[in-house]
Amino acid sequence: MVGPIGTGQPVGPIGGFGPSFGGAPSHPAPVMGGPRGWQGMLVGGIMFLLIGFVQIAVIGAMTSDPAFSGMGFGDAPYLIAGVVILIGLVLIVLSFSTRSSDMAAAQRQAEAMEQARKEQERHEEEERQKMVDAIKSTIKVRCRYCGSLNDETAKKCESCGADL
Repeated sequence: MVGPIGTGQPVGPIGGFGPSFGGAPSHPAPVMGGPRGWQGMLVGGIMFLLIGFVQIAVIGAMTSDPAFSGMGFGDAPYLIAGVVILIGLVLIVLSFSTRSSDMAAAQRQAEAMEQARKEQERHEEEERQKMVDAIKSTIKVRCRYCGSLNDETAKKCESCGADL
């Protein structure tokens, strides 16, 4: 058996999409591209504006043509075109509003990440310093006078009290 048309992939228990004929493909469906978020609203608003202006142009052309003059639609087509243009303007204004809030959120996120990075660096420096202190406390220095072993950080010999 062969999988979906054009794929040439096997189907069924031997090695394909599923346990029987057909089955779902193992790869995800492609995601449609295009603007999202505030960019999508901006593009949508511009499209609504263009559609509204094209509607007005077509209505104007139709009303000037004597063949359509007796239809009796009144102002309804202009009202519809006006509503479409209004929707476009609202979408454009909302896109700019959303953009500014998205940028503020991105700025807050960047600041939080920078703060976390600094905190991580501080923590790593503390750990490094603890390791250095632990190493220094294990290093012993022999006293010049009595020969006893003292911590490297000690100023005086623990045994005889001489300066190290």
